[in-house]
Amino acid sequence: MPWVEYPREPDLYFDLHSQECWSKDMMPAVERDEWQERIKGSDVPIYCHPTRLYLFKNAKPFPYDGVHALSPHRFFENTIAYQLAFALFSHRQEPVGEVALYGVNMMGKREYLWERASVMYWAGVLHGNGINITVPEGSAFFMSYWIAGRYGETSEKRFQV
Repeated sequence: MPWVEYPREPDLYFDLHSQECWSKDMMPAVERDEWQERIKGSDVPIYCHPTRLYLFKNAKPFPYDGVHALSPHRFFENTIAYQLAFALFSHRQEPVGEVALYGVNMMGKREYLWERASVMYWAGVLHGNGINITVPEGSAFFMSYWIAGRYGETSEKRFQV
C-alpha cells in the first residue's frame, strides 16, 4: 500500500480506492499529498482504481473483472483481501509459490470486526490452490481465540469479549 513507508522499495503498489473515496478525506490531505508525491514518478508499478490512473507514472488498471471471477463470493473488505485475490489471479498466469504477510495481524477493532474475515477467506482460497501463506513468527494472523489452538478443548480463551 503506497501510503505506508517500507524499509525497501516494494515490487508493486496497490491503490484500490476510487478518486471519490480519496476525496472524502479518507486520509488528511497533507498526508495523502505526501505519499502521492513520493511515488507518482516511481518506476514501481501501481495497480489502481480506474479513476486514479492519471496520478502515477507507472499506473496499471487493477483487473477487477478477472479477480472477481475467481470466486462466486465477492468478499473484499479491504486492500489486503484484493491483494490476496490478485496473487491467485497472477498464479493462474505464472505460478506463485508463496505469499508472505508481514504487518498483517488483523487484530485491531475495526480490522477484526469486518475486515479480517475476507482476508482469512482469501488466505484459505490461496492455500487451497497450493500457495503457501507465510506469516512472521509471533504474528497474530493465524492466532486462535482458544489458547489450546482449537475449539472443543478444555482451554482458556485468549481474549475477553
